[in-house]
Order: sequence, then structure tokens, then C-alpha cells
Amino acid sequence: MPCQGSGHSSCSKPMCQSCAMPMCEVAHFGTNKDGSKSDTYCCYCYTKGAFTDPSRTVDQMIDMVATKMAEMKKMPKERAYSIVKNMIPNLKRWKK
Repeated sequence: MPCQGSGHSSCSKPMCQSCAMPMCEVAHFGTNKDGSKSDTYCCYCYTKGAFTDPSRTVDQMIDMVATKMAEMKKMPKERAYSIVKNMIPNLKRWKK
């Protein structure tokens, strides 16, 4: 979640459809197989047209994102977890 200074909810840019990170800068966007920028996934989740960790489960992603938010001092992990546990399963990568 590197949108430093903008805050997770105040960034009006696209949100990664894998981890919910706001993609506030060109460098935050992942890349497609042809090298173009993905407007769907961030650089941490998706590079060269593939997920960086294809075996990651939705529960692992929820825990990772909540932990990262707490590390960045956005909010306590418990609060972050309560937010992302409802958000992440509804993103494009995880919808069934």
C-alpha cells in the first residue's frame, strides 16, 4: 500500500482488484504480458501478465493486507482486518 500521504480511502485512482491497493502513481500499476500497464492489478500482485503469487489464497491476502496497513500505521490490525475481510473477497481476482 505505497500511496504514501494520500491515505487508503482518499486516493481517487483505480484500486488493485487483487489486494485493494490504490494505484496512485504509474509505478503502482502492474504489467500485462505485452509490457503495457494493467489498469486492473498493481505491480505487487501482477507482472508480465501473471500474478506474482498465484498460489496465494483470499484468506492469505486478507491477512497480508491487514498486516501491511497496520505496519504503515494506517490503523490497528484488528480494524484493518474487519475492513478488508469484506472488501477483498469481492475484488475481481477473488470473485467466483
